[in-house]
Amino acid sequence: MNVILTSEDPPSPEVQKLAEEKGIKIIHVPLIKTIPLEEVNIPNKEYDFLIITSAKTVKHFLAEDTSISRNTPVLTTGEKTKKALESVGFKNVIIAGNRGVESIKEYILKHHLQEKTFLFLRAEKGKNIELQNIDVIPVYQTVFNRPKEFSFSEINAIIFTSPSTFLSFKELFKENFREVLKSITIIAIGNTTKEEIEKEGLKVDLVPPKPSIREIIKLL
Repeated sequence: MNVILTSEDPPSPEVQKLAEEKGIKIIHVPLIKTIPLEEVNIPNKEYDFLIITSAKTVKHFLAEDTSISRNTPVLTTGEKTKKALESVGFKNVIIAGNRGVESIKEYILKHHLQEKTFLFLRAEKGKNIELQNIDVIPVYQTVFNRPKEFSFSEINAIIFTSPSTFLSFKELFKENFREVLKSITIIAIGNTTKEEIEKEGLKVDLVPPKPSIREIIKLL
């Protein structure tokens, strides 16, 4: 089974090993790349919580920034991001759920935190959380990455790891993107990505219970 992975980062050795054991060949075709914004202005005030939903925020900003206290509690949405935050010193990282910003919103409401203040560091384009007291500061941007030429003739499935990877796929194939996907199993890493794909009337065949490549490979 040949599976295209569209993420910026290649699969981890652990995931690669699992795939090989199952007879799955992962073909890494990065359709996006992320780059830090040149200017990021963090408000000069203390926050009760941080909101970080992507490890890219750690890579492009928090790994270098020392102005934000590592004792500030952080709400996040996945184990990968949690590990990245802990690797740069954050001590209280809470996984609110695995459905992106919707999980963050539900956590805040469930735990009656609406009166607390939040700093949400994220990509330049992304979904907001429709609550008060949340300052949104972009720290990086996601741009289209045109991969080297490759053939879809023997591809069985494609994994879209974010809405941006699907939008980049559309950019790559223009009006032919539906035709390319016609006979391929479409996999979305999470519900936000699934929703973006379904806007085009396409059927998503698989969404893992947890948003990770490992979980997807286990289900194939």
